[in-house]
Amino acid sequence: MSSEEKYTFLIDEESRGTRIDRVLSLLLAESSRSYIQKLIEKGKVTVDGKPCTAKNYKVSEGQQVELLMPEPEILSVEPEDIPL
Repeated sequence: MSSEEKYTFLIDEESRGTRIDRVLSLLLAESSRSYIQKLIEKGKVTVDGKPCTAKNYKVSEGQQVELLMPEPEILSVEPEDIPL
């Protein structure tokens, strides 16, 4: 069972009028903008409690943005026998 971490942000005056994907990528420096865009498309972002699936949505001052960040997938790496 995968769990998700919830992040909540309040948009300030400095961020108003900026695309939501850009704002979230700046606030979550460890996540790339393209990854944030995928989360938006999957419905993992809400603005004032309503789903936001438009990555070009421009935020307004005072809005509450929530993001559900899934846990990273554990990758299995196995050695491969390669003739030299």
